[in-house]
Amino acid sequence: VPDSQGASVVTKEVVTVVKEDDLITDSIAKNAKSLARVYRRPPAGSDEKLNTFVGLGTIVSAEGIIATDATIVSGDASFLVTLSDGGAWSVDVLPMAKDASTALLKIVKEKGKESTTFPAIGFGDATAIKLGQSVISLSGQNRINVFIGIVSGLTEREAQPAGTSTQSLAGEAKTVIASIEASFSPVDVTVGSPLTNIFGELIGISTSPQRGSAGGTRYTPASAVLSELMHLSDAQKLEN
Repeated sequence: VPDSQGASVVTKEVVTVVKEDDLITDSIAKNAKSLARVYRRPPAGSDEKLNTFVGLGTIVSAEGIIATDATIVSGDASFLVTLSDGGAWSVDVLPMAKDASTALLKIVKEKGKESTTFPAIGFGDATAIKLGQSVISLSGQNRINVFIGIVSGLTEREAQPAGTSTQSLAGEAKTVIASIEASFSPVDVTVGSPLTNIFGELIGISTSPQRGSAGGTRYTPASAVLSELMHLSDAQKLEN
């Protein structure tokens, strides 16, 4: 006798667990492509023959904008970068404030390569950085050295909106992160190295004014780089 009851349907819920180790290895593999090594060319008329390695940079725009430490690209020297694919490109140092700790470089695209794009890193939320969270820094002159640690310190400062006075903002001060300290030695970290969260999002740049203390390496928050990119974009819109 046929069963008059309909067949029951069993729904199985599948939960995918993403391990932190997997996130970290994926982040490293992806962001290694955004790493740039910065070299200073010999001065004109100098006896120097070889380019001098001065630090690292990180591609932050597919158009070829690179963020790095401001002190390594100061002065009248000319610079070039080498990328993960082995390519070497000349770069221009974009205008920056005198007290800036980070600088932006722009890759000079040769004739016939104007449409070239580059693997840019994504930005993390600066307001979401927490003490104790896991972070990654990519470093190294000749090869990639990976440092994994935690955010061991945060320095904050009051931010004043443009066009307002301190007196008019009494009781309305906003606090922003001024520097991030991570739990690895500044001796091991190359200046200009990026600091990312485990998702591979940029949260800081190792810069000379922030180099480090006995507690670890200090980084300028990536929000400073993002602000410079926004100003650059606004300036380009005005030019057009």
